[in-house]
Amino acid sequence: MIELRHERERRGWTLDDVADRTRIPRRYLEALEDGNHDVLPPGPFLRGYLRQYLEFLGQDPDAPTDDASAEGNVEGEDSHFDEDSDYPSPIPPRSEVPLIRLVVTGFVITLVIVLSLQLGERLITPSPVAVASNAGGTASIGPLQKVRIHAGEDVSIQVTSDGEVAFTGTLPATETKEFESNRRIAVDIGDLRWVTIHYNGERIEPLGNLSKKRRIVFIHDGME
Repeated sequence: MIELRHERERRGWTLDDVADRTRIPRRYLEALEDGNHDVLPPGPFLRGYLRQYLEFLGQDPDAPTDDASAEGNVEGEDSHFDEDSDYPSPIPPRSEVPLIRLVVTGFVITLVIVLSLQLGERLITPSPVAVASNAGGTASIGPLQKVRIHAGEDVSIQVTSDGEVAFTGTLPATETKEFESNRRIAVDIGDLRWVTIHYNGERIEPLGNLSKKRRIVFIHDGME
């Protein structure tokens, strides 16, 4: 004979613990342990709850129990629950759990593979780049670059953008000019001491003698 209450207490579980994990109402668990069939639902429901409780306790559901009437109610048939019944359905038998886990695992693996392939295609696909033509009609490929020149004093400058003169003359003190190019910007400055140069938002600090006339060339984030 299997003592349900003894097996449950031996594992340190309360009735509320079992009810939460099996979804069997607490009053039915008490009735199963007390052998009070008047409280339990009739027919296959009684046997179904008993089998579920035994399986949860790790016991053989076909082993003899004190619940002889429950055995007789479902002799030779599998217990199941009517979808229209007011009684809650038990959790799936243990034999079905591995199959459910296998299906879920397969779905997750398939989803991961699909997402990985989509991400790989995005990483491999080249990003578009700007294409422009200079004065001679030669195509130039590269990111748009910006050069900003601010004068602290009057200074003579000449700026060539992609082979075309964009500005030449004196840049008055306190004034700022900005130039854009896809390929190449060349800046000729009479005196670097009186100007501040920013390339793509970053300040450029030329080396060497700043008082002499100098040429600075910007090509795709590079400086000569």
